[in-house]
Amino acid sequence: MKTLNQIIKTAGIAAALFLAVQMGSASPVISDAASVEAEAAITDVPNVIQADTLWFPVTINGPNETDHNNQQVSEQPTDQTPSGDCAPTNTGEICSVKLDVSGVTDQTAYNELLDRIDDPMDQPTIQEFLDLGASFEEYSRELAP
Repeated sequence: MKTLNQIIKTAGIAAALFLAVQMGSASPVISDAASVEAEAAITDVPNVIQADTLWFPVTINGPNETDHNNQQVSEQPTDQTPSGDCAPTNTGEICSVKLDVSGVTDQTAYNELLDRIDDPMDQPTIQEFLDLGASFEEYSRELAP
């Protein structure tokens, strides 16, 4: 996935250089504005996988909490290890799942799953991320009652 990010940035840099050459005869203010705009376009790519491992907060919807089909993703993933009431060292119900997403090859499908997280009527399951090539690493759990 880091390679995909490098390709995107390289393409953006090439586009910025093309703009700079095309704008070379324009005033320096316009050239600088075009460069800033091109750089913003490079870094403002939504839902690009930035880390190989991410924590996906989940809600359990079914009798078997370790069944990935019952683990509904409830919030956008983060690269920060959960702590406090939801931590890998706790022993209660599963509250977050760590996935290695470096095996995901379909960025479009991955982004669609991320977009669905914000729709409470259509939140994806951990299984759907696994089906795209992500791999399970570990659970984070709530404090035991």
